[in-house]
Amino acid sequence: MANIELQSVKPPIVILHEAFTNDGAYGNIRLVHPVGRPAANHVALFIPEVEADNAERFLEGMTLDGDRVLHIAARLEDVELVSAISVTERWRDAVHVTAKNKRGETALHCASATGNVAMIGALLTLLAQNSEMKMQLLRQQKDTRETCLHEAVRCGNGDAVRMLVQEDVAVVLGVGPNNGRALVKICDEQGVSPLYLATTLRHLEIVEFLTRLDWPQGYPAASYDGPGGKTALHAAVLLSKSYCTELSQHLAQWKNELIDKADKSGATPLHLLGSRTDKFIVELLLGLDPSAGYRADNEGSLPIHIAAANGSVAIVKLLSELRPNCCWSRNNLGQTILHIAVHKKKYNVVSYLCSIVSTRKFVGIFNTRDNEGNTALHLAVVQGNHSIFCRLMARREVSLSFTNNEERTPLDLAKLSIPPGISLFQGPRYWVLYGLLVAGADYCTCRSDHLATEPDEEKKSEVITKSAGLVVVCAALILNTSLTMPFSVSNLYRNPEKDIKRVVAYNIFIMSDALAFAFSAIAISCSTFAGLSSLEQRTRLSYRNAGALSLCAAALFIILVFMAGMYVAVGPLVHLKGNVIIALLYYITYPGILLLFAPYLGLAGSHMRALISRLGLRAWRKAVIRELQVRSFMVLPTIILSVAVIVAGMFYLAITSAKGTF
Repeated sequence: MANIELQSVKPPIVILHEAFTNDGAYGNIRLVHPVGRPAANHVALFIPEVEADNAERFLEGMTLDGDRVLHIAARLEDVELVSAISVTERWRDAVHVTAKNKRGETALHCASATGNVAMIGALLTLLAQNSEMKMQLLRQQKDTRETCLHEAVRCGNGDAVRMLVQEDVAVVLGVGPNNGRALVKICDEQGVSPLYLATTLRHLEIVEFLTRLDWPQGYPAASYDGPGGKTALHAAVLLSKSYCTELSQHLAQWKNELIDKADKSGATPLHLLGSRTDKFIVELLLGLDPSAGYRADNEGSLPIHIAAANGSVAIVKLLSELRPNCCWSRNNLGQTILHIAVHKKKYNVVSYLCSIVSTRKFVGIFNTRDNEGNTALHLAVVQGNHSIFCRLMARREVSLSFTNNEERTPLDLAKLSIPPGISLFQGPRYWVLYGLLVAGADYCTCRSDHLATEPDEEKKSEVITKSAGLVVVCAALILNTSLTMPFSVSNLYRNPEKDIKRVVAYNIFIMSDALAFAFSAIAISCSTFAGLSSLEQRTRLSYRNAGALSLCAAALFIILVFMAGMYVAVGPLVHLKGNVIIALLYYITYPGILLLFAPYLGLAGSHMRALISRLGLRAWRKAVIRELQVRSFMVLPTIILSVAVIVAGMFYLAITSAKGTF
């Protein structure tokens, strides 16, 4: 057995702390009642009779962190030590059960954090004869204002939570509440109650215990408060679906008032559900509180507005069916759910609102103006979102000429939203402008020069120079390839046996290579002139555009060169029919090349469908012809058509010349 006097150079509490935390340091020291015997697996230190009067000095000291013997014993779950202290009056008087360390923790906080029910009971036994002190210990708050109940909930031990609450109930019924605060009502410095904490940690068993309805009379119900004015139901509805359903249903049925409780931003649990897709909880809350769907937050937004902002079509549809009057509601900015969906770029919500099934229900908000006078179409035009714009454009009920508070129509905003400068291929904003013009939209009643924007000439010159340099590099690569390809393939074409399929492929190869060489040379020449800053800017721009278009044509033909040359080189070596190869060249490869223009073709297609839906096929055709006579929006389709004609002519010549050789 170790001897106390051998380590007397250290403070007693340090000896005790090291004994607990380092088994090899002092032989696993334990303080044991003089008449008791230690457990079989403990090496106990019996206090000699000459030292018996000084045993209390082990119990009165503290570590640098302020921990006392009970703190250490509670963390290490040494129930025997606390029990030994509780049965010895001198030792019991020497310890301070309610003492705090430097973090404001009592020994009960430490015991609750471990979830050791026996340790919690042993500590409370030390104050069994003093109800006032026991109540003080139970409700002590550490530096973060957390109680022992917070620690037990965080640990997740339901038995520990049950013991602490039952002890608090006994104290309240015995001596009365302390300043009206029961243990289940005390929140930490962030406003988190034990019930809210248990909800966020998904401890359903603890939540059910804290929300029981059979508390003795005189003991208050548990607090449901959380940070920022939230409640436990706010936390429950945001959990994963498996936990959300059970917790939300239990809390909502426990106190219906939670459904209508708002946080500091005015958001109720139903507002938070707007970002989810769980319709069951929405139906449950609306069933318990029918008015919940009409509760607005601090921004004037109803739950259906939040659902629209988050793209939750299922919730928007459900709320519009269960609470139809909220469909036309507007927030503090005067925005409807259609305004919000357009502003947040939620195409799925806009598509649902504009669908044929929903038209009768939502047609009243298609032309509603917000506080700035903007309709949903105004917002779509400003954003340049062509998908949402086309969805709105397809509805004939959407007006194209409403003005906002600045007297701007959607066509005015489309004109002003196009950045000044140069653009070879028209982007989404150009197509929005084109769509409005074809559909017959009107400008506002103002002078045209007020809608014009002056470009930055210096920046425009810099853009021309940089883009011309890039075109030259790409065109030079194609030019170099087109120069070497004929010499590589011609050596493999020497075959005394005539094959019409290979002859056709070889003719296509030669003509495509010649066109690729010609267009790449044109691109280099034009881009070179475009890079000369001494020329007039308009002339440089024309050269730049011609060079870029020539580069596109050269890229199309160089890929045809590769495909035709590959067939000429390896055709005799593979067991595939020649007509299949020729079909692949035309029906797969060339459309694949056109994928370079897929974004622009997609824009054209979506706008065409929207305009046909709005105007009808005949009116759309007339409007397009009218616009083509005065505008140049169809440059790209014209270019594609021209290249297609060239390719078709090239195939015709290749086949004709091949037949002439036989």
